[in-house]
Amino acid sequence: MRNTNYNIKYKRKLNESYQVCTFSECDLVVHELEMLRRNQLPGFLPIEFMVAEGKGQFWHSITGLQSLTDMLRTGRFAVNELKTFMKTLAQVADCMENYLLREAALSMEEIYFSADGKRVYFAYLPIRFEEAPSLKAQVLEVLDGLIKESGNAESDYVSYLFRVYDILRRENACLTDVLAEWETESQIANSEPQVTERELFLEQTEELSWDEEPEKKPSFIGRLVKEHFLDLKWSVKKKARQYKDWKPEVWDEDEELVVKPTEELTDHRTQMLVEEPEGQGMRLHFADDRRPDVRLTKEQYVLGKREEYADLVVEDASVSRVHALIKREEEGYYLEDLNSLNGTFLNGTQLDLKERVLLKAQDVIAIGKSKLVFQMDY
Repeated sequence: MRNTNYNIKYKRKLNESYQVCTFSECDLVVHELEMLRRNQLPGFLPIEFMVAEGKGQFWHSITGLQSLTDMLRTGRFAVNELKTFMKTLAQVADCMENYLLREAALSMEEIYFSADGKRVYFAYLPIRFEEAPSLKAQVLEVLDGLIKESGNAESDYVSYLFRVYDILRRENACLTDVLAEWETESQIANSEPQVTERELFLEQTEELSWDEEPEKKPSFIGRLVKEHFLDLKWSVKKKARQYKDWKPEVWDEDEELVVKPTEELTDHRTQMLVEEPEGQGMRLHFADDRRPDVRLTKEQYVLGKREEYADLVVEDASVSRVHALIKREEEGYYLEDLNSLNGTFLNGTQLDLKERVLLKAQDVIAIGKSKLVFQMDY
């Protein structure tokens, strides 16, 4: 960790979001600040400097971005995002070398992604530090945290994560070593011929067909007959595979028939036709009755307008792709804004960034122009 006196908070101004770093007992590196302000360097968050109450402040614009912490919490950080992170970090390191910026001033305390996860941004702190870890040490610390959170992750993500970690732990290893191995693996994968299932079947049949007479070669007519036989055998095997797991539907007289609504549903995950659990139930009611109530049965719900990013889709142009999070804890469900453009309001009051509020019965949640009422059954 850095040996300095500074703290990070999050603030909103209208529709703009900022990560604010307040520091003291450190000297501002003026030429680095001017370098960042005059040049929009790729991979760096935009920065502004101001003085408040005798202390310096860096305002990094994070409008519309998603933090790595939120990406992990909402399950949107996978192998592609990890590769983008490593690739961007290597580019940022090259950029710092070209512009004579210090690696120790690159902050890894929070890393930001675009909403689609295809771009990564880092905060640079142009102040002097008495002690600061190297860039490699910071990256290893981030990777160590990802490994601890990878218990239920996909196997390809975990495999790549451990490979990156092992490479960087080597003596004299650097970020370009990770990219070099990744490019080598991609080239090998692209150069390997793709063998179809039919070709593999024919190859195996070929090996079994001529074991008795390995030195005897078939005639031209024999080869034609053999090819016809193998094609016929393959088609029969393919048909048999299609019907292997087929089972006729059997109607259970005791089973209730669920009639689906005639209106097409845009998000099947939010239309849960299940029995109400015993005891107290919780649900979200759309104030304009645009769709049925959503019963809250899962640990968390991401609210947004895009089905690929959200668990609960709210069809509203003023809603962000990833807008807000409703997460269950021991006390109940908590509401949190996910750095949305237009903000999240609870009973008319806008939530601050990183603020979590426990929901109560009849609370009104406003995201964009849509309103949802948190209801509880007693």
